[in-house]
Amino acid sequence: MITGQPMKFSDYATMDAIALSAAIRRSHLSAQKVTDTAIEVARQMNERLNAVLMTNYDNARLRASEELPDTPAAGSPLRLKDVNQFTFGKPSTYSCRF
Repeated sequence: MITGQPMKFSDYATMDAIALSAAIRRSHLSAQKVTDTAIEVARQMNERLNAVLMTNYDNARLRASEELPDTPAAGSPLRLKDVNQFTFGKPSTYSCRF
């Protein structure tokens, strides 16, 4: 990884949330670059998988630009499945169409 360069998919694919967060804390990566990479990966993979039905990319980018908490996975993007989880500004359908 080169600081200041876009994150490579190969680097992203080999790191779990804890490793990504550690790289962010050491300033080897920024939360914004990791988030942008996660979004691009989701877009590319979803063309084949059709697994991401609702996105919240603007909120993800906003949160990545804010000060991060001191937690083990801070700055690592997550994907949420709509099963009794609430996300600001998004509906919770409990995985039902109605």
